[in-house]
Amino acid sequence: MDRNGKFIHKMTDNPSMEDVVQMLHRLYRAILFTFLMSIAFAVSVRAQHDEKRSETSIQDSSKDDPDIALPTGEFTVQVGAFTKEGNARRLAKKFRADGWSVDLFDNVLEGKNLVHLVWIGSYSSLEEAHQQQALIEKRYKIRGVIRQRTGWKKR
Repeated sequence: MDRNGKFIHKMTDNPSMEDVVQMLHRLYRAILFTFLMSIAFAVSVRAQHDEKRSETSIQDSSKDDPDIALPTGEFTVQVGAFTKEGNARRLAKKFRADGWSVDLFDNVLEGKNLVHLVWIGSYSSLEEAHQQQALIEKRYKIRGVIRQRTGWKKR
């Protein structure tokens, strides 16, 4: 395989053993590379899933267990994360039209992927944020994620 990912082979009617070994080696490397990339992608997706799941479980379990320390400060409900800025702006416009306070933020994931976040409201308690999250889900069928407002810069 060349640097552009194209297979290069010059087969004759009677390839030498060396040619066959080289082709098998190239094929092995291509298969191994594909396999490793698949594993890396699966691990990345699993990590994102586990992160979302742990956020939800911490929020849900904190309601039942008074010994769990709740975060303090201002909270918001994130209703969207988009790779295309236009999609984030459209969702923000929809919520603003209905009277919601909306903030748009840019976030870089893993140092390379820019994501445009849509946040609704600013709430002084986690309980108030949960109430608004439930209202948004009921009204818009969007299951938002509660975020703490720290260290974020508005666009």
